Amino acid sequence: MGDILKNAQPIWKRTWFRYLGAFFIVQLLFILCEITAWAPNFRPGGEFFNRILNSQFFTEWFTLYTIPQFNV
Repeated sequence: MGDILKNAQPIWKRTWFRYLGAFFIVQLLFILCEITAWAPNFRPGGEFFNRILNSQFFTEWFTLYTIPQFNV
């Protein structure tokens, strides 16, 4: 009986691992921008995007970051 090894695909070549890696890289960029205050400067007008950012969901319930644009 010969020992036949299955050629398994390395983990870094799998599709889900690439998506997970991209997710972690984006999260690190968000954290870096938050620490260094490189956040985007949006106009504080009555725009639709600012109304979403200032809604109760993103100000009280879903606050992972201190910069509201990153919580969306």
